[in-house]
Amino acid sequence: MEMDLPQLYRQVAFLPKRDANIVLKEFSINNKWKENAYIADFGSGDGSTTTNILQKYLPTSYKKIIGCDKSARMVEFANENYGTDKIEFIKWDITEELPQPWRVAFDHAFSSYTLQRIQEQTRAFSNIYDSLKVGGSCLLLFLGRYSPYDIFRALSRSKKWAEDLKNVEMFISPYHDSQAW
Repeated sequence: MEMDLPQLYRQVAFLPKRDANIVLKEFSINNKWKENAYIADFGSGDGSTTTNILQKYLPTSYKKIIGCDKSARMVEFANENYGTDKIEFIKWDITEELPQPWRVAFDHAFSSYTLQRIQEQTRAFSNIYDSLKVGGSCLLLFLGRYSPYDIFRALSRSKKWAEDLKNVEMFISPYHDSQAW
């Protein structure tokens, strides 16, 4: 399930934003952001988390943030509302081939609440790894087990919601059924 409604996303993304703040604060205290860094934000959505949350934890010397999202509507909205000379948003699906200019290009990679919706985990993690410079770091925030997924599955079996939730497994985290939880 692709989120491509920027205005709706702004209304419902309070948990991802809260968690991004918590995790970035912890990361920033315990690790050092590189000066003059190039940063990737995989699954940047409407651009608000990139600009209003991620950016505030970076040293002012950072060179560029590249946010990417597979939704053209989200990317367009992000560029119109948050794009600057130092922050650019590009349409790209993390399960596609990594663009050549992004290979070994970033000092830091960030992703918040995106990877739980990716079924092709190996490709996504390989792309993140391949995008990092030697010594680069990544901070990935995603859900593994999430109780509402069980509710979505149950609703998908009901007559009333079956059509709306026919592809329910496509947006349930691949880790949801893991016995490790």
